[in-house]
Amino acid sequence: MKKIYAGVERLKIELKALNRCGELPAYTSQYTRIVSTVANGIQTLCKEKKSFVNLASALKSQGITAKSDIRDDLLYSALNNGDWDCDTLSFLVFDILRELGVKSKIILVAEHVFIGTENGYFETTNGQFYPTQNALPVHKKIRYYKGSDVKQIQAITYHALGHYHERSRNEGLLYRAALKFGLEEHFDRSLACYNEAVKRIPKYAVAYNSRGNRHRTYYNNFQQAIKDYAKSITFDSNFFKAYINRGRAYVQIKRFDKAKIDLELASEHTDDQEEKKEIEENLAYVNSQLSKLKNSTI
Repeated sequence: MKKIYAGVERLKIELKALNRCGELPAYTSQYTRIVSTVANGIQTLCKEKKSFVNLASALKSQGITAKSDIRDDLLYSALNNGDWDCDTLSFLVFDILRELGVKSKIILVAEHVFIGTENGYFETTNGQFYPTQNALPVHKKIRYYKGSDVKQIQAITYHALGHYHERSRNEGLLYRAALKFGLEEHFDRSLACYNEAVKRIPKYAVAYNSRGNRHRTYYNNFQQAIKDYAKSITFDSNFFKAYINRGRAYVQIKRFDKAKIDLELASEHTDDQEEKKEIEENLAYVNSQLSKLKNSTI
């Protein structure tokens, strides 16, 4: 039976979306070579923690480590320039473990992806193995998905492509894509990607939030945006960005009473001081509008 690599399936989706299917054989060859090289260098993975340390070392020997603040969280970009993030690296580790016969699962939480095995968890961003769920740095985050269905996990790919198309339109920097699609088409493609992401993983709270942002900021469809943010909150009541964005949508339709509630909830669900500062600024505006409304009725 022909091996199906999650990473190769991801490359097919990415390159088709960018009208670069002719480059698939080269990227596939590069990707599968990395999988085989790392797998062959490790030999066996057993229950011991050091086995996963060996995995991290083997990846590092290939120049593969997760980076923060990368521009494009697409797999073909990672193969091009070494800019791996948590989700592209998780796809790679998932395929390496499958090559070794180790049962593993992709675990998706808010703005993060990592690997689960029968013996613990492998955090791709720092190369660390954690024997229990509670030991994980992200253990408090709600799980949107945990599984090994190669087609289903491509929801992560579609979400990344959605962001790619947003940047192409917003910044006007990815001229190759812009010339092929037309700048205005990027938001349509972005929305289609988010639709596919939530179709494949129905509890993908972050993707609902992203889709809501498209409805709100580009299509001015505030009611649909509010519905998407509500879905996001339903599946992850701790995801503060959905509260912020729904609050902004309420501001845009002048429902300042509801905006105030959401912004206060957003503040409760984040410890990030920069985020709190931005929320407070938004709240100050909302409170000023509520005061004006109150004074106008006196």
